[in-house]
Amino acid sequence: ASGSADGTVRLWDLETGEPQWVLEGIDGFVNALSISPNGRAIAAAGTASDIVLWDIATGEEIQRFSGYANGINTLLFNPNGSQLIAGGTDQNIYVWDVATGELAYSLEGHSGYVNKLAIRGDGNQLLSSDSDGWMFLWDLRNQLLIKQVWGEGASLDHIVVRSDWKSLATGQGNHDISLWNLTSVNEQL
Repeated sequence: ASGSADGTVRLWDLETGEPQWVLEGIDGFVNALSISPNGRAIAAAGTASDIVLWDIATGEEIQRFSGYANGINTLLFNPNGSQLIAGGTDQNIYVWDVATGELAYSLEGHSGYVNKLAIRGDGNQLLSSDSDGWMFLWDLRNQLLIKQVWGEGASLDHIVVRSDWKSLATGQGNHDISLWNLTSVNEQL
């Protein structure tokens, strides 16, 4: 799948190299995409406030999540696909109920744009990074901030966490890549 500046999402047939679907419904640039854990739906968001969820098999819109204040930079499903989590330019993280389309709760604390999210395999913890160089570790069960770490001031534009949740890599706005040992950094995180 790919998102475009014209607000469309394309689902590609990897054998033919042709788009299977061209999905419309996003106003502005598409900044974030996430495929549901069961592979049946795709969510997209961008510079406008709505998140749109489509059925991958039919290309039909399933759900629209409205009410987000600003542009969305990052989007992901929780491991069982029941929640969609978004972060963006208003410095908050929003957790939506996929079945109802309702906002379940929000997480506040970032001072910069929320750039990336990563979720632990059991769905209990979330890592978020921001444009001011901070990483936050959240307890999603209790909706609380566990720890925060400053990443030397450069915008933390990318985070990738190992599936065993023992280490992660961050990509910074100054073109540096940092590796973090989460088992030893956990005192900091």
